Amino acid sequence: MLIAIPLTQGLNFYHSNPFTAPQFGIYSIEKQDHSITYLQKEVIQNPWSQIFDGEFCNEQITCNCSEEKQCELTHMVQHYGLADLLSNCAYLLVDKRCENIAKTFQKLHIRLYKIPAIIKNPTSAIKNLIIGVSLADHIQDIHYAS
Repeated sequence: MLIAIPLTQGLNFYHSNPFTAPQFGIYSIEKQDHSITYLQKEVIQNPWSQIFDGEFCNEQITCNCSEEKQCELTHMVQHYGLADLLSNCAYLLVDKRCENIAKTFQKLHIRLYKIPAIIKNPTSAIKNLIIGVSLADHIQDIHYAS
């Protein structure tokens, strides 16, 4: 299973709107017998961050877009572009998200999984997902695949 994690430039978990994340870590999670391993496959740049030169308005960063803005075709298409970029993933781990991201990703069968604000690194986010979605039933070890 592949998952996407929004990342800061320093490769920490990005807690604001994933649309405004500088990049995404793509991780594979494999379950074998009584063990789960995860491995970072790649880090991909967010094309929207590049297009906007990382300059997003506070409304976008905090997911507080007005209802009018959310109904704009441009706004919706931007989210489809992000979903297409992450289309091979089963999950996108998020803290904040707008309704358009939720709708878009749901239509493309990518589940959003809420990560608490106290989580700072991808490893903790992955472990939170594994425990939270019951992948960890009967698992004895969760570790990074070396």
